[in-house]
Amino acid sequence: MVKPSVKLHILPCRSTDSLEINKGNPLYIGIKNHHLCLCCVESDRHAILNLEEKDIIELYQSEKTQKPFVFYQKKTGSTSTLESAACPGWFICTSNKMGEPVKMTKDLGQQNNTAFYLERFMD
Repeated sequence: MVKPSVKLHILPCRSTDSLEINKGNPLYIGIKNHHLCLCCVESDRHAILNLEEKDIIELYQSEKTQKPFVFYQKKTGSTSTLESAACPGWFICTSNKMGEPVKMTKDLGQQNNTAFYLERFMD
């Protein structure tokens, strides 16, 4: 069974008042054509990746940083890692096994894939 693909809507975080310097480009990540955004929160010393009902345009236009929704994009060659601003040291990852959910990991590039190709598409 083929699962439908999902297009991401990525916008910069314009307000950097509470963000760390030199971590990478602060971004908001949403699901294109939906009011859903990636959000990272800490629970029992682990970072949990959630989809929250939130309009990415409102996050972008906000004068205050919405830290749980911010991910630092750090480019290395043609790939990028995405580190949570709210949970430093935790990165978005995918499993090498089919059907596993997207989640957070502290093991950068170990058992899970933490390097992503982010391409721009024109609609």
